[in-house]
Amino acid sequence: MRVGMLGNLIHPLFVSLFFAVLTAGGIAHSKSESVSIEASRSLYSVGEKVEFTVTNSGAASIFLPGCGALQVQRFESETYIPVPWETCVSEGVAVEVPPGSHVLSYAPDSGTAGLILRAGASYGMGCESGRELSQARCAKFKTVYSASFRIGRGK
Repeated sequence: MRVGMLGNLIHPLFVSLFFAVLTAGGIAHSKSESVSIEASRSLYSVGEKVEFTVTNSGAASIFLPGCGALQVQRFESETYIPVPWETCVSEGVAVEVPPGSHVLSYAPDSGTAGLILRAGASYGMGCESGRELSQARCAKFKTVYSASFRIGRGK
């Protein structure tokens, strides 16, 4: 009788523990991000325009900064470090990106030759349109990063 009761308790406990681990680990409730950024290729030449597609697959618009929307970073010592490239005099009005895609570009200079880079795009959600991003009363902010890409050393 005791073995039967123990067997009846172990199975429900095991199943409960299994789902608790899945939920805590994010597996059972994982969902893909609704915003992504992707480079058109993985290898570029110095001076060649690198185009990035920001895809908004969500139901509502997102808002990119009016200036400095693309943050380029180089891979060094197991981490990514910002690459200065675009100087903004003012923030500019935020760019509204409705569901769909928006293209941003970057022209690497000779200082990036041979480097592994990635691009990031910070964006706001639930923002008021027609304002600078810092003044748009956004509900939240996020940043997405592209996969790595490389700038060749030239000819």
